[in-house]
Amino acid sequence: MDEIFGAGNFIEQLIWNKRVPKNDKYIGNIHEYVLLFVKNKSVGHKFIQRKEGIPKINDLLANLKRKKVPIPKAEIEIKNLYKKNAYDRGITLYNSLDEKYKLWGKINVSWPNGQTFGPRYNVLHPKTKKPCKVPVRGWRWTKDTFDSLLDYENIKELHDGSFVCGKIWFAKDENTQPSSIKYLDEVSDFLLRSIISTKSEGGVSLKELTVERFDYPKPIELIEILLSSFNTTNAIILDSFAGSGTTAHAVLNLNKKDNGNRNAQFNRFGH
Repeated sequence: MDEIFGAGNFIEQLIWNKRVPKNDKYIGNIHEYVLLFVKNKSVGHKFIQRKEGIPKINDLLANLKRKKVPIPKAEIEIKNLYKKNAYDRGITLYNSLDEKYKLWGKINVSWPNGQTFGPRYNVLHPKTKKPCKVPVRGWRWTKDTFDSLLDYENIKELHDGSFVCGKIWFAKDENTQPSSIKYLDEVSDFLLRSIISTKSEGGVSLKELTVERFDYPKPIELIEILLSSFNTTNAIILDSFAGSGTTAHAVLNLNKKDNGNRNAQFNRFGH
């Protein structure tokens, strides 16, 4: 890969967590690797990952809202769904509900750079009127930006004793650092994770399509995640080995999901 693309165009060595270990002698091996290269790193590629489980989450939210389940109980059911499906933190962070049963999460507002310091100023707690705890390295934003997200005229007290003022969350008192609020439906995707977890079901899927036998076929879900990570629905997908046809199946699935125009090309080396 270094010879073909150039070592400088290496992006990352991804880990595919297959979840189910092989029957190995000394240790249960549950992972393989995916090497990610680009043709030209200076272009500034961005690889994204679709939110996992959103249809299931939306179905549960609709059901909870229809039944008018109390918010505290509804939040427990949401967390149980997350735990059952082992969702990524990009999903599980959003575990609070507003009165319309919309999911939101608390986002850290500390200065993100560990080598420098951000601005320091007082943020008053909506109930105690005392200054809240300031992050060790300062706030992420200027005071004007922070104030633009605050709304002390509309203070909502939540069932756990905390408060929401506009787009800022406060604990029950000033001793806990405030957080900003972001809704799950505002986050369409997130950066592709270096660890991708799927079940190793390539062989099961293949049996549904053909009687031919292939050793260790990759699961269609894994290929879909990789192919959808670059932001285009109009691409040529080259599979230089094309053994079990998993890539072709993944391309067809993605095109059906997003009305894409991906074109799978196959070329076995040596033929």
